[in-house]
Amino acid sequence: MTAKVDTDTQNGATHENFSWSQSIFEVDMKITVPKSVLKGKQVKVSLKGSNLRVQLVATPETEILVEGELEYDIGGEDKLSWTLTPGEYILLTLEKPFKVQKMWTRLFKWETELEAQNLLNEAPFESLEEEEQQKIQELMWKQRQKYLVQEGLAGKETLATTQDQKTLAMLKEAWDKDGSPFKGTPFNPDVLQSMGSIFSDKA
Repeated sequence: MTAKVDTDTQNGATHENFSWSQSIFEVDMKITVPKSVLKGKQVKVSLKGSNLRVQLVATPETEILVEGELEYDIGGEDKLSWTLTPGEYILLTLEKPFKVQKMWTRLFKWETELEAQNLLNEAPFESLEEEEQQKIQELMWKQRQKYLVQEGLAGKETLATTQDQKTLAMLKEAWDKDGSPFKGTPFNPDVLQSMGSIFSDKA
């Protein structure tokens, strides 16, 4: 099955009966349903391990709409939420675990990987209003806390210190200076996380 980059699905892909889009923090799937599907009880969404299945139930024929092994294990059904627009589509949202909060090159392992360089960059961090920047930083901090609690590391690590914030400010300033390998590109905290520049795991 072949996937293609679709700007209308924001860094995702379009298939015969569904499409998906993504941000660093979550994935949205839009799955087409028959006009006869009018109630939530006609839909069943299940996640076993990393295998996701969306199917119709309580209909003349049980039909699997989407099924496959996710590229990354998201950690359980509590990371899923969905709504039904009767007779039109299911909107399914998957929350990305902290460890894989990045742009995915595919949602399911059966998909052809998207070219990473073709994925659209999100809005440059520095172009956002100060209030929006603060909201993003707060969200990243909360995601970090949740990850540490889940991994049992909360008591072993000093988190979000003033020094971390000073380091981030220095890196933002240096990001676009002459000689920087990132000059001319949007400031991306996700890159810094992967490099361990802001939040580093301590023994």
